[in-house]
Amino acid sequence: MKPFLPLLCGLALCVSAHAQKQIEQTYAVKPTTEVKLDLPFATTIAVTPGQPGAVVFQASVSINDGQDDDAFQYRVTQTDDRLSLESEIENLKELSRQHYHDRNVYSADDDWLRIYITLQVPPRQSVYLRTISGDVELDHNGGPLDVQSVGGDVELRIAESQSARFDLKTIGGEIFTNLDLPTQPQSGRFQVGAQYEGDWHGGQVPITLASTGSNLYIRKKE
Repeated sequence: MKPFLPLLCGLALCVSAHAQKQIEQTYAVKPTTEVKLDLPFATTIAVTPGQPGAVVFQASVSINDGQDDDAFQYRVTQTDDRLSLESEIENLKELSRQHYHDRNVYSADDDWLRIYITLQVPPRQSVYLRTISGDVELDHNGGPLDVQSVGGDVELRIAESQSARFDLKTIGGEIFTNLDLPTQPQSGRFQVGAQYEGDWHGGQVPITLASTGSNLYIRKKE
């Protein structure tokens, strides 16, 4: 099994010493409010349990080593029923994709874009998350989850005593777990991926996880 990374990814350590755009915002929410996140092109998104009544959004952004950090934009829409956060990279196709080192400029295919996002979500709050190319790390808060990444792994830590109804699917990847999940006739490995549907300790909380081109990791909390 792939080892789990620290959920906050040592946020200050994950990004180089170059200039970065730092964002932190707190939003008041009701217990029934759904937290909906559309966050493409993040490097890592970590979702952790927070304090009741508040969602904390943090982002550390480095685009072309700080030259284009302002291209990262996000929007917030809030009602009693839903808190929506959406991010985008403005003029993504036009950005130079460069890496700066020792005052020299290099063409960069991978390291030019580094965006680390953390979200603290109240206990048992419902979370809906979509991302492209980013890995997702989930420290389960006890509430419903609907999480999908295209091109990134999805990793979940869950309490061994948690009641859950799992709907897990990956296309082009595999599912790994150290939970003793009951098997179902429709579950198992397939040629182009893996799928599992089943109840865990009564199946009270729906947990839907999906990835395309990457893996799912489900592990019990220590």
